[in-house]
Amino acid sequence: MFATKSSYWFIFIEAVGAGAAFAGSELILRNFVLSIAPPENRQIYSGVFGAFTGIAMTITMLLSGIFIPKPMEFFFLHLEPEQVLFGITGFARWTATFSLNWISEPDAITFKGILKHFLGEKFPKIFKDDS
Repeated sequence: MFATKSSYWFIFIEAVGAGAAFAGSELILRNFVLSIAPPENRQIYSGVFGAFTGIAMTITMLLSGIFIPKPMEFFFLHLEPEQVLFGITGFARWTATFSLNWISEPDAITFKGILKHFLGEKFPKIFKDDS
């Protein structure tokens, strides 16, 4: 959000991280939809989910172009409209993560369980084994 000519390199790191995060969240959402769908209707659920997410993405992209904010001053920084929009949408995405605290998947494997699976005997003993 506060990129300058000397810090453009960081945008590439952020893009890789954000791409991995968005791909992971898409995979989680799609798997969640498939897990709640009855087996005979999984294709319908997947198709409706894809249609609604595509329509929602298109609408939000169009609205962000229509309602692009004005440039603003933030403390000592001059922010261009795209930077302001990035900050607003970043904050909105961050607040959306709060609803994930209410999702419980009884058959889920913890991150520690995944590490133990891949590392085997090399799994650090400092972690409690709750997999």
